Amino acid sequence: SGSPEPAPRRSRFSSGPPPEGQRGGFGGSPNITDALEVARRLALAKASVGNESAMRAMGIMPSTPDQGSMHMGAIERCQQFGAFVKIDNNFGHGMCHISEFPNEKRGRFESAQDVERVFPPGQRVWVRVMEIKEGGKVALSMAGVDQMTGAYDASQATGRSGFPRFDKTPDMDSVHHGVVKRVERYGVFVALDGWADGMCHVSQLARNRRYHDAAEVGADHPVGSPIWVRVCEVKEGNRVELSAKDLDQATGARLPPEPSRGPASGAGLGYGGGGHYGQPRKTPELASVHKGTVRRVEAYGCFVTLGEYGDGLVHVSNILSGVRLNGVEEVAARAPLGSEVYVYVKEIKPDGKFELSMKRCDQKTGDVLPDDATPGLVGAYASYGGYQQTQDPYAQMQDPYTQDPYAQ
Repeated sequence: SGSPEPAPRRSRFSSGPPPEGQRGGFGGSPNITDALEVARRLALAKASVGNESAMRAMGIMPSTPDQGSMHMGAIERCQQFGAFVKIDNNFGHGMCHISEFPNEKRGRFESAQDVERVFPPGQRVWVRVMEIKEGGKVALSMAGVDQMTGAYDASQATGRSGFPRFDKTPDMDSVHHGVVKRVERYGVFVALDGWADGMCHVSQLARNRRYHDAAEVGADHPVGSPIWVRVCEVKEGNRVELSAKDLDQATGARLPPEPSRGPASGAGLGYGGGGHYGQPRKTPELASVHKGTVRRVEAYGCFVTLGEYGDGLVHVSNILSGVRLNGVEEVAARAPLGSEVYVYVKEIKPDGKFELSMKRCDQKTGDVLPDDATPGLVGAYASYGGYQQTQDPYAQMQDPYTQDPYAQ
């Protein structure tokens, strides 16, 4: 037949070069020089275990670059949130977030492919080391870095809000006149002229004001508005925490200390019974009726503000009699955000938090309706409307006033 004869099989003891197509398992004869170099480096690595400086000198372990230093590198891969860079001279890898791209390269990126169009893998770039994070992770920046020369201009190093970025941290307890650069539900980020940016938590914005969302924060402190702040703490990674409530916002002068807020005064930061900052707690009377405003909606219920008494929780089982509401959408349909509702003070807890009920009130007149609770039905039935509860609904609640905003 016309089919070619198969090549004879070779054993490992055969002499001479193998025929074409029967070379080493990787498609070619092994490179002895490369194999010896690999073996040498493995032997050195084994001998140098525990000696990080020796391993770095041999290129086995990458060195850690200095914070603020400039380096050349190559784009390795891209993600929607930024680009990973392999840094020259055995300094390992780092990540440049999209907010740290040069001003002219910033934009809205919907995918890794969008980032690759701006910084394709393999492209050479100049980067600046912003921070060495836990575990040796390196945060990089190209903002303010001249991509032709590698020179750094701090005045061009603007963050996502367009304000200059600085690394020098201010002194503890020092007072500064800053500018609001970003607004979040948990506080505002403040640009301090010549210093690293800081964050002022909502609990530190004002003594007699509680904020429930970003809209309320922005109404009092819009982006670009001036603000007097005091440096409360400088955390790892140059994170600066600020406070504005102890300063006169017209002059920057320090205000007298707030009255004691011990257990007797009870000005708690959590929802339910917490008064305004610096004010004694006032608790509504048990079984009283009030007209309040829905300030927050969750899957497990809604929070209603009762003026001087603060906020209380209406559990999902106490919104509508005989109906089980599932999810935030159904709760919001019965208790829209910002709407005024009548509530009945159902329970006051030892810590001052109080639980409310909407279903015990006629929502047109505010009259008290009969209790439809059915004694003895607990456990699996506890969450249904009208049934007795066995779980504390506050256990499901996270207090935004006690969370670390930097963790987000």
